[in-house]
Amino acid sequence: MSARQISGEIGLFDTIILFGNNFGMFGTPERVSKVLASWAQQTHPKARILAESTTPYCGGAPAIDRHYYQNNKANGLMPGQIRLRTQYRNRVGPWSDWLFVSRQEMRQLVRGTGWHVRTICGDLPSESFVAVLEK
Repeated sequence: MSARQISGEIGLFDTIILFGNNFGMFGTPERVSKVLASWAQQTHPKARILAESTTPYCGGAPAIDRHYYQNNKANGLMPGQIRLRTQYRNRVGPWSDWLFVSRQEMRQLVRGTGWHVRTICGDLPSESFVAVLEK
């Protein structure tokens, strides 16, 4: 099932893994807050989330340049917010929202959700990083 469909019926989790830039699958800051708050209630007290993202700055995220993130900011969006869809041969999927965030933006987004950033793994600002989120 999609991570967006997870409910309490499936049981409690110890660890949720969001590799492959999947922290971005929430698409918007509001959706990040809603889902993380829900997951805080659906996981064990000592649960953790391993969340990967790529900063939209420094050439890290694909197809996002300075003009793109400045335009987003001017339109009231987060700099790394994008809309995308997949295409394979003649098939085109639906539009989806995706969110690339910096380390600092991730820290800000998880505040008030029941989670906090324990540590971040990743050396270069332009490369993907993994944050360990804990309650």
